[in-house]
Amino acid sequence: MKTKEPAAMYYTPSMVHALQRSIVNRVSHETNPEKLSEISRILDASSESESFEARYQRAKAFANKHFDKAYVRSLEERNFLVDEPFPAEVCETKEDLERILAESEASGECAQEEVDKMFARWRSIL
Repeated sequence: MKTKEPAAMYYTPSMVHALQRSIVNRVSHETNPEKLSEISRILDASSESESFEARYQRAKAFANKHFDKAYVRSLEERNFLVDEPFPAEVCETKEDLERILAESEASGECAQEEVDKMFARWRSIL
């Protein structure tokens, strides 16, 4: 009986990079939305049950509700920051931080349960 070694044992860093470039090239030319959606699901490492498309639509609706059109267009160029770290506002002083926290809490956009979920996720990766 012959045993077979996994092909991944022979992947050198240059082979991995070549494979990545090949995939990027093939995906960049793909126009079938169903195929692209399937690729997105395969690559989605999170345990989120919500698809990229659903998160994108939710982020788009939020942006359209709260920001001017020019800023919405700039966010759209970055997929509304779906699956990206959200850019942070730098606080120079304690007063800046307190102002940002007060504005966030007053907005009413996020329920306490959602905030707790976000902090739990954040703490789990630290």
